[in-house]
Amino acid sequence: MGNIIVDFARDCCNKYFKKKIIFQIRVCGPAQSGKTTFVKHLLHNKFLKVKPTEGLSVEKIDFEEFTVIIWDSRHAIEDNESINRLDIDALIYFVDLSDHGRLKIAKKKFFKALQDYNNVEHFLIVASKHDKKQCMLLEHVRDELKLDHIVDRNWYYLTKNNDIYNDDI
Repeated sequence: MGNIIVDFARDCCNKYFKKKIIFQIRVCGPAQSGKTTFVKHLLHNKFLKVKPTEGLSVEKIDFEEFTVIIWDSRHAIEDNESINRLDIDALIYFVDLSDHGRLKIAKKKFFKALQDYNNVEHFLIVASKHDKKQCMLLEHVRDELKLDHIVDRNWYYLTKNNDIYNDDI
């Protein structure tokens, strides 16, 4: 699996490395933006054919220094306040580059995630499905999400999803 996720988790919780900790990550974004595919790839180190997530999916991944619990849910459950009250350490937000028509939805959900998880400092934004025809450019998505104007979070960057699956990163 790409080392970027491990590095992301380490950077977010490096003060705790003297003991094994549990690190909770919330995966968000519009429906069918690649969230569950990403989680399954982390678990199995290969791409699996997945169905849209129904309800809430919780996955646990053990690393040498820490355990990661990933909370993945479908759009309808993301409005559930109990999920938003979890002790989340980082958020990974997915945007589908091939779906021009849903960029407004992605933007709305992104700002809702910023509001719902206002205590979470660490965000990784993943631009998925960039290999499809006529995709949006990363710069366009960065501008739409106004990433350069948000200064109260630790951004890891807007990255194409193949970057997070690459073992060389």
